Amino acid sequence: MKPLNENLDGPGGNRLPWPSEFGSERPSGKVIAGLVVIALAVPLFASTCWSAIQNHQWSVAFFGAAGTFGSLVFAVLGLSILRRRRSRIPDAIRLETIDAVPGQTIPARKSTLIALLCFASVAVLVAASRLILLLGNGLSDHAGRNIFSSLTMIVLLLAGLWLLAVGVSVASTPRGLRLTTEGLEFRNGFVHQRLPWSAVAVVRPVIVSRNPAIRVLPTDPSTLSLEFTSRLKQRTGLDCIVIPPSVYGIDPALLYYTIDFYARHPESRSELASDAAVQRMRRGDVLG
Repeated sequence: MKPLNENLDGPGGNRLPWPSEFGSERPSGKVIAGLVVIALAVPLFASTCWSAIQNHQWSVAFFGAAGTFGSLVFAVLGLSILRRRRSRIPDAIRLETIDAVPGQTIPARKSTLIALLCFASVAVLVAASRLILLLGNGLSDHAGRNIFSSLTMIVLLLAGLWLLAVGVSVASTPRGLRLTTEGLEFRNGFVHQRLPWSAVAVVRPVIVSRNPAIRVLPTDPSTLSLEFTSRLKQRTGLDCIVIPPSVYGIDPALLYYTIDFYARHPESRSELASDAAVQRMRRGDVLG
């Protein structure tokens, strides 16, 4: 990872102004409290699992292990939410020419997708194993409670299988953001959107699901090219491009100002075909 500018206030000191539309630079107290609760759940589930193993309660031990793993995954993912501002740009940014169009590609991070697949796998394993135990022991004893538990496990199993299907579908398609000499390209695993620079009406900093996002509105919805890349078709947010910076591990303000800069400066778009664009981002020279 390389600092934006090593000449201003030391390495990484050149942080661009934070748009007020992004909300606070720091996560809210509710988010922090939620992450603390999740973090505390890790040792609680772990102790439950260990105690159950010592008492040979294998069903409880399995649930404890699943809870430990799930809580740990969410706790690790939550740490990325706490860090909204970033003083360095991702090393993964690369210059690519696709379909004879050069541009800068920012691939999406895989951590969230991996966590989704892990969580779904755990849900499927827990539900399937518990369902097998219930059916193996029969439903005659405590019939009402066992039937309810079986139905709950069936719902959990179906939900886990659905999440796995979503994760596999998304993982099988390219995900990322491209800033090319011709325009923007956005792939989120469900849809591939393309918008020429000349058709960009406005670039807005917004909040989506309590996180900073960048909304790129076209002058005319018909100029926004759509191509569905998954059988699970996206139904909303198709009239504009909504970019979540956290998915790319890049400072939200830097990404917003960079997209806005090239939308307003056609004379500088040729930089996107060379390393000059990354050098501009590193300098933070995207406010003019």
